[in-house]
Amino acid sequence: MTGGETIESLLRTAELEIDAVEAAWSALTAYRTGGADFSDALVSRLNRGAGCSATATFDTGAAKLDDFFTP
Repeated sequence: MTGGETIESLLRTAELEIDAVEAAWSALTAYRTGGADFSDALVSRLNRGAGCSATATFDTGAAKLDDFFTP
């Protein structure tokens, strides 16, 4: 099972209550297509939900996501 498959399985588990589940699903999509780690994608989605227009990063993988910029 890949990392993405494991995360998807957890998100689909009825016995788990996931905070900000919409952000988690969006992060999973970004993780699968964007070249960034899931945790980076989740941070970007949570920050966007909190009203941030962008998040600074020095991580080259995370910088591939639209929500990040390199200072």
